[in-house]
Amino acid sequence: MLKLSRFALASLAWRPVVSILVFATSLREEGYRRAGRGGPGGPREYDEAALLAAAQRGDLPAFNQIILHYQSLAYNIAYRLTNDSDVAADAVQDAFIKAYQRLSQYRGGSFKSWLLRIVTNTCYARKNAGLPPRSTAKRTKTTPSTTPG
Repeated sequence: MLKLSRFALASLAWRPVVSILVFATSLREEGYRRAGRGGPGGPREYDEAALLAAAQRGDLPAFNQIILHYQSLAYNIAYRLTNDSDVAADAVQDAFIKAYQRLSQYRGGSFKSWLLRIVTNTCYARKNAGLPPRSTAKRTKTTPSTTPG
């Protein structure tokens, strides 16, 4: 049975995106404490380097903690790029899946920048996918016909 503290339930209620990678078993109170989400021992420091190393070894709960840390920032950026809350939520979810699949391609440096670039590119791809192909022909202005019909 999944047990969440009141703090954990309140923090989930306001979050715009919860990744599908976050499985119920990884949402234990202990997971929140490890990610600095609080708990009986108070908030703990977020150790991104350790979580990244674990995630690169295939530890999904470690990657879920990274998602929980960045999901609000990622959603805010996606929303600013798409101006649609549903599209932004889907784009962030897709971006987190892409990031997990390509975690082996992360070469160091700022993980935040790497992740947010994936979010940005995913938003641009979604926006451009819905647009008709660009035409090289100039658009002509049409006027209504004045002949009686």
